[in-house]
Amino acid sequence: MSNQTDNQSDSLFTTLTSAVRTDIPRWATISSGIVYATIASISAIVYFPQWREPDLRDLILVLVITVGWPLLLIGTVRFLDTMRHRALGFLLLIALAFITVWNNMFDISSAIMPVKIDTFTYGGLHRHDLRDAVSVTGMVAITVSIAASVLRPSRLSDVYGRLRDGVLAVKREPVKWLAVLGGVLWTGEAYSRIFDTFDVFLSAPRVGLFDALWALYWWFRFDGTYVLFLGATILVLMILYADRMQARRHLRVVALLGCCAVVCIVYAVSFPWPSEVSDYSPLVWSAPALLLLIVSAVAAMFRSVSDIEASE
Repeated sequence: MSNQTDNQSDSLFTTLTSAVRTDIPRWATISSGIVYATIASISAIVYFPQWREPDLRDLILVLVITVGWPLLLIGTVRFLDTMRHRALGFLLLIALAFITVWNNMFDISSAIMPVKIDTFTYGGLHRHDLRDAVSVTGMVAITVSIAASVLRPSRLSDVYGRLRDGVLAVKREPVKWLAVLGGVLWTGEAYSRIFDTFDVFLSAPRVGLFDALWALYWWFRFDGTYVLFLGATILVLMILYADRMQARRHLRVVALLGCCAVVCIVYAVSFPWPSEVSDYSPLVWSAPALLLLIVSAVAAMFRSVSDIEASE
């Protein structure tokens, strides 16, 4: 009977070892989440008797958060790790790591509870040693889980393949991508509003996601910035359409020259002049977009219809 039990134990250990070796990033992610939740829960339980007016309901709420939040983060990492589009999953994992670290989302001990009870404003983890243990464990857990997923050889190979395909696509159709890049840069200085809102959201835990989205909507809608994006889209589509015209060469050249004129006119009326705002920044920040759009239209003049069909 003892030999049978030993054999079953050896078989179970062999199976677990084989499963871990087969998918190390997966088990690294799961293990880091379990360790994080365990240390946070133990810290809350250890300090529970020292709370002012301790209440068992308070402890249960803290345990729900200390267990649920790490598992939610780890579950998110696992979801992104198993995405079919591995290159997109790579970018989203990097973004998750950036947001989590920047906004201290890994630190449960500093989270403000949704109830107004002074006895556990920080989940009962008032002591610096316990809070530091939870914080450091959270940082290590999120780092290990994301690094293990990002650094998968298969994922890195797929990302390299996507980058290579992107470079080849740019080489095949430089006119198209010059125009697209020009359209993206058209709003110029206006992007600083997006970065400012994003920075406030990341740096201030009290600023919620919906507040940040409302601020962006207010900026787009009431400051008229959406008009710049609309204008950039129209200009890019105009150049791409003229580039693909199935017409004689001189007609395509005339159409593309017309595109250059339209781009210059729209540029002149889209941004305030220094005499109006005593500042060159709107024009300077958008000047690269003007240059790229004109260069793309001029480059398209030297392409024949056969070259366009070959690139497609």
